Amino acid sequence: MKTVWQLNHGQKKTMLVDGAAATPCHPTLSFLSTKEVARVWKEWADLRNELGEEGLEELHAATSSAVPGVVKALYTSPM
Repeated sequence: MKTVWQLNHGQKKTMLVDGAAATPCHPTLSFLSTKEVARVWKEWADLRNELGEEGLEELHAATSSAVPGVVKALYTSPM
């Protein structure tokens, strides 16, 4: 991952996000810069802290996978 960031420090946002022409690394997603990764990581950490265990359990219970049992049902995780 370190090498990928050294070569490609993020990208323009996808056309679906802001109208700019860019090739997404995955449809509808953009490859974030390290600065943006840190910002988004903090936002999710703040949300987990605000919700607490009970709130997180409710969100986890509302998640699903197209193929049951293949993806762990977590709405957000620090991992």
